[in-house]
Parts: sequence; structure tokens; C-alpha cells
Amino acid sequence: MTGRLRCMLEVISLPLVLYSSLLMAQTFSGSVSGTVVDGSGAAIPGSTVTLVNEKTGEPRTAATTESGDFIFTALQPGVYTIKVQREGFRSFQRTANVVTSGDRLSLGKLELAVGARAEFVTVTAQGATVATGSSDNSALLTSKQVEMIGVRGRDVVSLLALLPGVDPGSISTEAPGGAIGYGSSIPQIQGNRSTWNSISLDGLIGTNPGVGNALGSSVSLDAVSEVKVLLNTYQAEYGRNIGATINIVTKSGSQEFHGAGFWYKRHEMFNANNFFNNQSGIKKPPYRYTTLGGTLGGPLYLPGLGNRVKQKTFFFYSLEHWESQAPQPLQRWTMPTELERAGNFSQTLDVNNRLIAIRDSLSGQPFPDNLVPPTRIDRNGRALLGIFPLPNAPDRQTSKGNYNYLFQESYDMPRTQHLLRLDHRFSDTDAVYLRLSRWASDATGYGVNGSSPWPLFATIYQYTDTGLVLNHTRIFSPRVVNEFSLSGHRSTESISARAIADQERLLRSNIGMDLGQFHPEINPLNLIPRASFAGVPSAPSIIYDKRFPLRGGDTFITLTDGLTVNAGTHLIKAGIYLESALWQRGNNGTYMGEFAFGRDVNNPLDTTFPFSNALLGAFTSYSESTSWPRQKGSMWACDWFVQDTWKATRNLTVDVGFRFGWYTWWKKADGQIAAFALDRYSPSNGP
Repeated sequence: MTGRLRCMLEVISLPLVLYSSLLMAQTFSGSVSGTVVDGSGAAIPGSTVTLVNEKTGEPRTAATTESGDFIFTALQPGVYTIKVQREGFRSFQRTANVVTSGDRLSLGKLELAVGARAEFVTVTAQGATVATGSSDNSALLTSKQVEMIGVRGRDVVSLLALLPGVDPGSISTEAPGGAIGYGSSIPQIQGNRSTWNSISLDGLIGTNPGVGNALGSSVSLDAVSEVKVLLNTYQAEYGRNIGATINIVTKSGSQEFHGAGFWYKRHEMFNANNFFNNQSGIKKPPYRYTTLGGTLGGPLYLPGLGNRVKQKTFFFYSLEHWESQAPQPLQRWTMPTELERAGNFSQTLDVNNRLIAIRDSLSGQPFPDNLVPPTRIDRNGRALLGIFPLPNAPDRQTSKGNYNYLFQESYDMPRTQHLLRLDHRFSDTDAVYLRLSRWASDATGYGVNGSSPWPLFATIYQYTDTGLVLNHTRIFSPRVVNEFSLSGHRSTESISARAIADQERLLRSNIGMDLGQFHPEINPLNLIPRASFAGVPSAPSIIYDKRFPLRGGDTFITLTDGLTVNAGTHLIKAGIYLESALWQRGNNGTYMGEFAFGRDVNNPLDTTFPFSNALLGAFTSYSESTSWPRQKGSMWACDWFVQDTWKATRNLTVDVGFRFGWYTWWKKADGQIAAFALDRYSPSNGP
């Protein structure tokens, strides 16, 4: 499919901007700026300004301009000390300057007092700093907040509910990774749809285009340094969607060793039983979350290299493992009774305790005594009804005729997260960091991934995500800095039967069903058809994933490069972003066939009751795919931008930026899957 050129003009100072729905070109580094003055407020040019990372001791040096200004760009989020020295003045030092993701920290005027250079004036930054150097609207969760706030599910996305304008309704609070482990749900922010937001982990894209989940972004709370949410009016280097941009930054090692271990436990013994469980005499289901993990970070020591490596290389490792049994809601269903499976509907009542007269589709009259003659029973329909379990809650006094079967299960859901980050400084001008992550989750149960939530077919849904981020910062001079980042992640998913016995329950031959298909060649396992029974109170359905057995995965590879130039009163930044995406979700289609046995007054064969419809082979509709096509596609995207932060006066800063984007439509493999292509749309052919 041909590509389509999409150009976008973004003026940062305006709230109305255009964004590509598929592109992302951003960094999460910050900057520090300020002005050095004397006691009278006059600028002091030529001052030596040193910025030191308080965790790693990494220094950066610059000189003030004729107007006394200085700026440090491409800074990793962290805490910094600023030092200013000039002959004839006391040296100035300010500690605890916090630089957050994408932050443009302005220190304002740093005043030097007359005196000897060997004398020091030390100031400690306190409280929140007003972001005078940035016009964007953002919210921040600091490392201390993440550490001090207890979150039941230990999911970093849950902390977004603490921010103003965030709707917490869709956030999973039980465990990281969402309901079955393939990604935490991103909430709606400032009224925008969740799919309009973007989320990244150390700059690595987390969201799948068109899906509002934080895929590949599951990370231990103990490994999170900060969470920065850019709400609007951000710079041209940011984008992707029209909603909020969420940047999660992981911790790095420091000059000292730090570590922690933890163990958390939740158990149903501490919980009261659900009201409806008590009403139905159902005991508490297993509710168990056991979390074990720890972190360790510090300088990396390699024998034979001594302190040269120890002072330049730092590591941080995080491990978190969950063993979980997650209870599901109490299920209420109306199953066919043993009499009904034999054609005896003499005790089949509606919710008002009135007999449901079963109509003979041949004569149009009710069957005598509501009994279907054995010679009229369709063996395939009887085989389908035989799949359902027998009723276990026949007391109509309690159910009021709305159900006769109760079932509740707890999914087995183990989850494991590894994260390793390495930071190395080759020289005063070259620094790199490498971050590796691995997330794996399982979900096992009857209702997993849309299967029938009653004992029909227990499946195992497995999801993994492996991510990599490689970042290189090159300081060509105090005025020219380049940032390069290569990142990507590979996620896989699979659906398989929990055991051979579970899959054998779906074989037509095992249930006595010999009904053919139009295309049996695409159903080599000879699985039973899906079926629905609309019209029965709390009607059960025979459902399992149309992709079963599933083997699929997505691959995202991104490359970003940004060059920052300090040209006096202008801070100019230009960059490019490339993305390659491969989307593969296995085969999908109604390859097994699907029946609808629901009530339909327009169906001349309708017997007035869905179970009797199935027993007599009177279906409302039947559908079956002619093929079982692969869900596979690919796309390319390219984004480039240029922006200028112009300090017109000491009290006025102007931001102007342009961003352009180009991307291809999703190209489907083999051309078997339909997709809307704007370049093929003709308004004249519209209805």
C-alpha cells in the first residue's frame, strides 16, 4: 500500500496543534540554565560554571556569555550541584537542584559576592521551583512520592490517579500488567480518550498504536525514579498523540551501593466473603498475591581495571516476582437441565413460573405435554447441549428463575519483571547508558481472554515483553550537544490449552458431533462450533478465542537523534525520529463455525425456546469463515523537527517550533485483511 505524506506545523505557544496518531519523536532529558551576576545585578561574563551529578559525580563545565548566561542541555533526570567560580569573587555552590524528565530548570540569578576565589558560599535548593524556563503544562511524581505512597497493585500507572484531571476508573489496582498481564490500562487524562495518550519508559515507546494499554511498560515501583506527565503546550520534540505524554524514568546506579528487598502478601483469610457469595452459599474464592523482589545499585567494579571503571560505570538491577490467584466475579448461568437434554420440557418455566410451550416447527402447534419425540431430536444439537454442566443451583426461590448454575474461579497469574540499567562515562564528552528489561506473565483459567467463563475450556494466555534502550550523549563543545537513542521492544503472546483434556473437550468427535463444515480444511483440529442462546435468562454461550491456538508478537524499533546548539540568546534544537513497527497477532476468523439458537419470531422453525431450538436443529443463523487469514502488518514512520528557545530579554522567553511527519499506512500481509485506505476512498462512491 502506498505511503501518504503527512506534514504538521506545530507552534509550541499555541494550544491548538496537529499531531500524527502514529508518530513519536521525543527525548526525556532536561536542561539547567541561569545567569551569573554581581551584587549590583550586573552580568559577570567568563565565569566558570560546573554542573555535577550528585549520584555519579559526573561533571559538566561551561562558561558564561557576555550577558552572564549559561545553559547545560541533554541532562539525564537527577539531582545536580551547580558551582560558579570567577577571579575576584567568592565561589558559589548550590546543591539539590532537581532536573526532571523534559525539564528546563531555570536557576535565575546566581549572585557572586566579592572575595577570594577559595571562599565558598553554599546554598541548598529547597521547595518546588517555578518553571520560568518552560511554557508547558506538566505534572510530576517524584522518586520520594513513588517510594512513600502505598499502592496495592504496585503498578506505576496507578499513581497517575493522584494527579489532577485524571480519571482513575480504568486503572487496574490489583497487580501490574492489567487484568491478564499484557499491559496496564492508561487512564483518561483531562477528558481525552486513553488511546490519545502516549507513554514511554526511558524514552522507549510503550503504547501500541490504537490501543490504550501501556504495553511493555510494566516496571517495579522500586525501579522508578520519576513519572512526568506533559499535559499540553509542550515543545516540538514531543508528540505522537493529541493527549498527554507520560514519561517514566528508571533509577540508575550511584557512587555508593544501595539495595533493598521486599516481600508482600495478600490472602483471602483477611477478607470478608462477598455478599452474593454468602447469599448463594459459595465460600470465598482464593485471593492470593505474593510479591517478592529487590533492587541493587552502585558502582561497577571489574577486577584488573580498578577504580577507573568503578568511578565511571554504574549499574542498577531490579527484580519483582508475583504469584497470584485472582478471583473472578461469581457467575450465574441457566444451563439446560437433564430433562431438557432428553427432550422433556414439561418443567421448563419462565421467570414468572409459567410453562414455556415448546412449538413443533412442522405443525406450528405445541408438542403434547411439552415432550419432544426422540425421533425429532437432532443428534448434533443434543451433543452441543451435552457440553454444558448440569445445574447446581436449582432453588428457584432464591434464583427467581434467572439462573440455575453458579460458578466462580480464580485465575493463576504468575508475573515476573527484570530490569537492568548500566551507565558508563567514556570521557568528559561521551556518556552512554543501556537499559534492558524483561516482563513475563501467565493467566490460566476458564474465562481467560474471552473464553466461556464456566467449565468448558481452560486456557493459558502467556505474554512476554523484552525491551532495550541504548542512549549516547556526545558533548562536542559547551555549546553543542548531541543525543542519540536506539530502542525497541519485542512482545509475544500465545493462547494454548491448559491441558490435553481441556482441548479434547472441544473436539467434535469426542462429544458425538458429526456435523460437517463448508471449509473443514481450515479447522484441522476439528473443533466444535461456537454457539449462542439468546433468550434464555443468563444464557451461557460456547465461546473460545477465534485465534486459538495463537502464536503472535509485535516488534517496535525506534531511532532518535537530536542536536542542541546554544547560540547566545537562542537555544536551537533539531532532531529526527524513525520507527519500524511489525504487528503479528496470529490467524483470526470463525474457522470453527458459529451458530445462533436464540429466539426469533421471524424464523418459521423457531420453537420458542433456545435450548429446544438447538435440540431440534433449528438455528437462527450460522456463520463460517472461508479462510483463516493471518493478522500481520507493518508500517514505517519518520518525524523531524526544529525548535528555537529565544531569550529575548531576561524576563521574556519565546518558544517557536516546527514538526513534520511522514508515515505509511499499515501494510497487511498477503492482502487478506481489510483496512481503510484514505488514498483509495472516492467521495463520489459514497452512499
